[in-house]
Amino acid sequence: MIFDENGKPLANAMVGLYAIGEDSLLLRSAPDYFTKSDKEGNFTLSFIKPNDYYLLAFEDSDNNRVFDNEKDNLAFSGTPISISAQKDSLAAKPLILIASKHKKPASYLGDIQKHNNYQWQIPIVNAENFHNFSTNKQNDRIKLYLNEQKDSLNIWFKDTINEDFKIILQSDNQLFDTTEIVYKTIKKEFNDSLYVVHKEISEGRVGFLDYFKNFVLFANQPIGKINGEKVLLMQDSILATFDKLYITKDNPQKLMLDYAWQANKTYTLILLPEALYAWRNNTTALDSLQIFEWKTYAEEEYGVLYINVNSNYVNNNWRFILSNNRATQKIDTLITQSEMKINRLKPGKYSLFLYNDRNNNQKRDIGNWWEKKPAETLYFYDKEIQILANWETEVPIPLFTPNEPTKE
Repeated sequence: MIFDENGKPLANAMVGLYAIGEDSLLLRSAPDYFTKSDKEGNFTLSFIKPNDYYLLAFEDSDNNRVFDNEKDNLAFSGTPISISAQKDSLAAKPLILIASKHKKPASYLGDIQKHNNYQWQIPIVNAENFHNFSTNKQNDRIKLYLNEQKDSLNIWFKDTINEDFKIILQSDNQLFDTTEIVYKTIKKEFNDSLYVVHKEISEGRVGFLDYFKNFVLFANQPIGKINGEKVLLMQDSILATFDKLYITKDNPQKLMLDYAWQANKTYTLILLPEALYAWRNNTTALDSLQIFEWKTYAEEEYGVLYINVNSNYVNNNWRFILSNNRATQKIDTLITQSEMKINRLKPGKYSLFLYNDRNNNQKRDIGNWWEKKPAETLYFYDKEIQILANWETEVPIPLFTPNEPTKE
């Protein structure tokens, strides 16, 4: 059976068996045996010559029976399939294939985008696969880190430099890509002022936030120092003592405020001038007052969901993803018991997925043909779930179709 990356059956997909050979040539040729999937994503291949094969399925957009790297979604079996003379048909056991984009990058690092002499950016492909971004120089005048969207590397310079250097991209001990950086000044003005923003709260307007989530601010440039004496927090107009305001390790433009937030309260965060100092120039400070005001939702404004699943999913690397249709709330969690309780859900309509987290990285991998990593098995609950405020909803799910997971 074949599904798209949203868990829905993929109809009319080209399904083919390829005798094992050179991988890059394989995708440029037609399959040795092929068929099309039906409207339910089912397929059958019969009368197959004994051999070892790769099983692939893709959307044959131009009907030439050849995978198009730029257009077609691709699904494939995790391991080669062996056909013997005693078993000349591949239909007895359903195979779950998840189709997703498998475009091979010519380079993981793109062309440098120069915003000004101090702020550069490099687009990056598949950033989640890499654990180390570094330069070949131990230079405290350079900041290198992944942006919040995880699609670019940010490079900041303390001042203009007169030397070339190299960006190194690694995963564990494997080198994936490098790019040579030739520093040249450009004619673009740099605004040295420093300020911060919140993604959901605008200054001068009262926002609404969940009390159980972190309070995060983003600066327009890397922060070098925080003066805690110039940071004030009010709870219901009373001065509160917060734990700390700090710069996160993975992003020097990201600030987090630690405090025991409570439901149904009004908060005001006041950043006085000189509360923050820039990393690039430690004399550049916040030069004006910034105020953020918000209210936290009351407990009765949330709903509760109970998900009842088959015991085969419990403590067996199975996780579920619950997300609302407005994309403002998403929960991805391990299934640890047959009845899972999810508290504090905002009212609205939700979708539910279940997937097998084979590598325990706590996210669903869509697969990569070039690294021979198939997409992780996904089951899609085909009913919309309605969450109401101050109400408990129960979703009984005896088994996800089309297959039951089984413990090995």
